[in-house]
Amino acid sequence: EAIKNWINSNSPPQKIILTGRENTVFDYHDLNLPIVTIVEPSPKDVERFRDNFFTSYLNVKPVTSENANLAIFYDLAKYPSLGNWVFESGAEQFLQNPDRSLSDLLNILITEKFSAATSNNANLANKVSKIINSLAKLAVVLTDSSPQAVYVTVESAIEIFQEKTLLDCALNTRLIMVDENNRLRFSHFLFQAYFAAL
Repeated sequence: EAIKNWINSNSPPQKIILTGRENTVFDYHDLNLPIVTIVEPSPKDVERFRDNFFTSYLNVKPVTSENANLAIFYDLAKYPSLGNWVFESGAEQFLQNPDRSLSDLLNILITEKFSAATSNNANLANKVSKIINSLAKLAVVLTDSSPQAVYVTVESAIEIFQEKTLLDCALNTRLIMVDENNRLRFSHFLFQAYFAAL
C-alpha cells in the first residue's frame, strides 16, 4: 500500500529497485536509485494475499479452512516471479489444494517448461533426465562457490552438460539464462535450490 501511494504521489520515482536481496551481495546503492526492500510477510499479510489471489486472479472463493496450508501463498507473496510462472504454465488451479508445497509447485512448473521446450523434438524429449542431471550438477557448482558466485561461463556450462544441444534445450526452458557478458546462471535462485537438492 505504501509503495502504491508513493508511486501515485505528485512526485513519483521514475525508476525504483524492488528487492528481497541483501545489499551486501548486490550493491544497488551505486545506481543512485530509490530501493524498496521486501521484508518477511506476516501471517495476516499472507492470508490477505491468498484471498486477493483467489478472488482477483482465479475468480473463485478462497480456501478458508482453519487447517488451510498458507505456506505456498507465503512463497508466492515472498517471490512475485513465482506467480508469473504459475500463470505461464497454467498451474493456477493447483493452488486450490491447500496441501500442496512449494516443491510440488516447482515440480509442476519444471515439468511444464521441459514439455514445452521439447515438444517438437522427440530426441531431446528422451534426454530430459540427462538435462536435469546436468542442471543439478550446475546448481551444486554454484551452491558450493562463494555467495557472490552466481554465474559460470558458458564454456564451463558446456563442460557440465557435455552436449551443446542439451544446454540449448535447458536455456529454452528459461530455467537458466545467459547474460550480456556470456555468463550463465539460474533465472531464479529457487530453481538453483531445487536442482541443488536433487
